[in-house]
Amino acid sequence: MNRSDNSTILRKTSFFWPIILFPSYERSQTIVYTGRGPGKDIKFSAGFARLTLTDSILRCRLIFPPLLILEVEFSDIIGVSRLEGKEGIVEIRFNKGRKGWLTRFGLSGDSTIPRDRALLNPGDEWETWYRELTERAGIRSASIQETA
Repeated sequence: MNRSDNSTILRKTSFFWPIILFPSYERSQTIVYTGRGPGKDIKFSAGFARLTLTDSILRCRLIFPPLLILEVEFSDIIGVSRLEGKEGIVEIRFNKGRKGWLTRFGLSGDSTIPRDRALLNPGDEWETWYRELTERAGIRSASIQETA
């Protein structure tokens, strides 16, 4: 993947609530507070992190230590959806993405976790993130039902 810092389109930093969440739609009872309300069935989430959208990639890193959580090129994004019933949450689906070791460890050991999805929690700026992701990935957007 292209690791150079391209021009930044959007940047969101979260200190208190998770900015990226990885769902587990089966056999999960975990509830994570997203800043607006609880999010159910989350296997792994990361707060104290920065979400960055450049002209070619979506990247999430912890602030300190600066560990990679997820990096996805736009050409690999196959879907962007608003999660119905959860304002502020945007789901992305991708063919492949680069996950850091902490993410791989957090998602290991459970075959029910979708490896090709992540939920973004950009807060009040969710509509801007949703619009930019759908435009830059060149895909048709859709809303999905909350599964939990």
